[in-house]
Amino acid sequence: CVTTTAVWSKQYQDSGEQKIGIVWYSAVEPNRCHACYPQTGLTVFVKTDAGWRVYADEKRLFFSGEWGRGPHVELVKVGPDKYGFMFYGDADFRNLGGLSDTLVMQAEQTFSKTVSIKRSDPERELKYVAYSFIPGVRRDLYALRLDAQQKQRNVVVPVTVIFEMSDEGTYLPVAWREGNRVTGP
Repeated sequence: CVTTTAVWSKQYQDSGEQKIGIVWYSAVEPNRCHACYPQTGLTVFVKTDAGWRVYADEKRLFFSGEWGRGPHVELVKVGPDKYGFMFYGDADFRNLGGLSDTLVMQAEQTFSKTVSIKRSDPERELKYVAYSFIPGVRRDLYALRLDAQQKQRNVVVPVTVIFEMSDEGTYLPVAWREGNRVTGP
């Protein structure tokens, strides 16, 4: 038996419009499999004079969550009048071998995955600690600041990476700091 369940909903103001975002998932029940990620979807409704209507809908956003349950989601402010959906613990197939947190943003009436942040990078001995959105070069979208820790010669060094939104709609690294040393992309 396949069931569809809404796991998150939030009303918000975005780009001057009143919207409601709903995240839902579909899974086979009962589900006793830790690695069985349900199919996750996202629907945004916009308020009009005639009532609420579907503004954007993606039925196959990605597979996310665990034990057959949907993902943990938060609405994050990514610009002065712009929001995105942060999916925590995304098991997107591109990132097998480690959990990622994925930011999904609305682009007109579709959605795009703008950045996937792996929680750790064993190859570089890097562990991400926190991230936030900060004023950047663009006025409409904030830059993404990623704080991490990296092990270098048995010493843990703080690392900060700054990402800016590209014209193609994805966040790209523009600055990297290891301890007191700052470099470009």
